[in-house]
Formats: sequence, structure tokens, C-alpha cells
Amino acid sequence: GFRLEFPAGALPVNIDGVPVEPALYAKHDGFSSAAPMMVAFDVGVDGANLVHFNNIGDSLLPSSPTVIIDLDTGDLVPHFAELDVRGSDTPADQALFIRSDKLLKRSGHYLVAIKKSLKAKDGSNLPVSAGFKSLVDNQTTTHPLLERIRARYTSLFAALEAKGID
Repeated sequence: GFRLEFPAGALPVNIDGVPVEPALYAKHDGFSSAAPMMVAFDVGVDGANLVHFNNIGDSLLPSSPTVIIDLDTGDLVPHFAELDVRGSDTPADQALFIRSDKLLKRSGHYLVAIKKSLKAKDGSNLPVSAGFKSLVDNQTTTHPLLERIRARYTSLFAALEAKGID
């Protein structure tokens, strides 16, 4: 009974400036267990401390700037992270891929986090969206979608705290 719901304007535009249509995903009940998690930051990302696929075990260490937690077990999930080499000339559009070393469990629940130790291309802190900041600071907003998901973040923040992640 659950479906993916992306609001208009939330998905990227293609190389021709045509936006991806949210209706395309509305029939799906989740994401592929083999798909990477992806994010991009307007300021670009300095990938110097990302965990390389040759050192996946390092993703379980406190020094890893990315985290995946299996919310059903509380276990950290081994993974690696990399920047899309095709976007190296345009850091503001360059995707950061976070890839599990194994297929994720079907119907599993996972938390993906990026720590403050991952920096922008220029070495500064990565930006935090106003919406996410309101969740972290427990400040109510007038945004209906954000307020609808707010309750979920109590358990997500607790899972991070259980792993010693602020």
C-alpha cells in the first residue's frame, strides 16, 4: 500500500533542462536493493576522505564520513562512496554515490547519513538545508510534507546516536 511520492520540482533535470517527471516513480513501492544512494551539493564535494572500494571495512570505523545503518538490526552496513567522475568538470552537479557492498534486504529499512567530516570542494562545511536543520533543531515549520515525516526522525536520530554519531 505504499508508493514513492516525489513532489513536483524535487527531481533533477536532464542535460537538456527537462525535469524528471515524478509520476514515473509513483507506481513503485520502493527503491531497488542494488541501487546506490545519490546526492549532490551545489558547492561540490571534496572526496579525499571517502571510503574506497578497496577498503570497505573502513566504512565501519568512526572516521568514515558516510554511514549506512540497517534500522531493522541496528548494524552498520559496509559500503564505499565515490564521486561521479563524469561530473568532475562541474562539481556543483557532481553526484556522490554511496554503495553498499551487498544487496540490501528486500523490504528492509536503512538510514544513510553524511557526517560533518565530509567537506565541500573548497574545504568548507557542506550546506545543510533549512528543512533538515529544522528537523535537527526540532523546530516546527509550515511545510506540510516536512511536517508529515517529522515523527520518523526521532528514531533515525536515535539510531545515529546509538552509534555515537551526532
